Order: sequence, then C-alpha cells, then structure tokens
Amino acid sequence: MSSFPATATPQPAASPQDDGIDATIALHVSHTFYRFRSRNPLQWSQQQRAQAEEVFCDILRPDHPDGPAALQTWYLRGGLADFGVFAKDSSPFAVEGIRHRLLASAIGELLEPVFAFASMTGPGEHLVPPREFARVLTDGGMATHSAEHTTALEDYTRTWTEIIADARDPRIPSGRNVFFSGIRVRDTQPSWHSLPLLERIEIMTQLMELGARSPENVSEQLTRGSGFADLDYGMTLWSARPEYLSAFITARKFSTFISKYATLGPCFAGIVQDASGILSQCRVLKAAH
Repeated sequence: MSSFPATATPQPAASPQDDGIDATIALHVSHTFYRFRSRNPLQWSQQQRAQAEEVFCDILRPDHPDGPAALQTWYLRGGLADFGVFAKDSSPFAVEGIRHRLLASAIGELLEPVFAFASMTGPGEHLVPPREFARVLTDGGMATHSAEHTTALEDYTRTWTEIIADARDPRIPSGRNVFFSGIRVRDTQPSWHSLPLLERIEIMTQLMELGARSPENVSEQLTRGSGFADLDYGMTLWSARPEYLSAFITARKFSTFISKYATLGPCFAGIVQDASGILSQCRVLKAAH
C-alpha cells in the first residue's frame, strides 16, 4: 500500500491502541473511458484542428489549475475505448469537471464517453473501526485479553491504519501499465450481505493482504462505489510490466471474495500516456494528405 502525503493538512497518525482516525476523510475518484467518434474530420480547418488539440492537451494536463489533486491519462488497448482518465480529489466537482470541460470544448464533438465509475477511497461497509472490531472478536467467542484476541486486533488495526492513510493519499502509484476492473457483488446463496460481520471482515482482509503482498511491484488501489452505479468496488492496478498485472489478476480471481461472492468487469487495460501521446497513437486530428 502507498503512503504518500495528502494535499489536505496532514492528520496525526493514530497509535495501534487509538482508532480515532476520521474514516470520513476520503477522496472522490473518477474513472472515465472515451472513444473517438471521428479521428480526422475532413471539414475542419487546420486552425480548428490545432485549437482542438491544444484544448485537449490543456484540460488533461496533471498540473491544470482547475484540475483535481491527481490526474492520469491512459492509452487503452483493445476496442472497448480509446483512452481513459483517472482522477482523485477531495471535491467531486474537481474530478467530474474534467468530463464536462472536455465535452464542452472544441474537441468535445469527437468524444463519446463509453463508461464511467464514480467511487471513493477509504474503508467499505465490511471494515469497522478497531474498537468495534474488538467487540466483534469478543462477541465471536474470543476472550478479550487472550493472546489470540490481542494478535488479531493488532493485525487488523495495522490494516485499518494503512487503509485510512491510503484514503487520504492523493498521489498515483508508479507503473506504466495499468488495469481497471469494476467489482460487483453477485446474487449468491448465502448472500454476501447476510454473512456475519466477522466473516466478511476476514474475507475482505484476505483480499487486502493479497494486494499488500503483490508480486513484482504491482500497486493496487481499491475504491468503493458511491452508489451511482451497480458496481460495489473498483480495482485499479499499476505495474512496470503487463505480465505482472496478469499474474496478479489471476491470483485475485482465486481469492474467496472474487471466487465465491463477486465478479469482475467491465475491464480496461492500457498504458500511461499523456494527452498529446493519446492523440498521436490514436491518429486523431492528423491533417489529410
């Protein structure tokens, strides 16, 4: 898991005995994927092409004054979409504003949004503060001051603290190769939501630990759906090599949560690329000869 400083005023780190971390401090996240409707509009003049390219590159530059705290653009492989925009900020207006500026700009008529997922960082419904987790352990029959109880609580508190730190972290992991997949809870028997809280916590902790032990420097960010789509979570991966991502995704499919209670998709794979590179690779706004 990453441990970068947040854009907001840093909060003091909590000790393992103190679960007073404000779990409501999280970042809004947006994954938006686009297809180019047209790549070379013949009726456009050279001036129109130049203006469209300029505004596209300006809106999608990471240091744009009106942009989010973190922004990354992806050139996508396969035919589902041509490029993707990943953004994080404490304000939903900052992350959603990119889409509106693009569609309202000189290049907007060439763009077709294919898929979007609005989510947030931070713990989902399956993770409770450590103090509540201690009660869950006790209610499950574990003696409060036993070595087993102490070890379980310390391990959980460590995971919780890392998740909260990641929730406030605006920076984007390194890695040229990227992958995104939605995660949707399946309609199973027994239902995921009917499982005892302790069992759900154990299953999701296993999922988190798999990410922490990821091979070959695969970085992962799990975000929770904010209720605007039928996806429950989003999984975003970064790595220096695509085969590392493939190995990680395969391992994830065998986790208890994915194999028994959830399904992956839609999925997008690509390469980190700036806006100018996206236009070049997609052969967009190239003058006809």
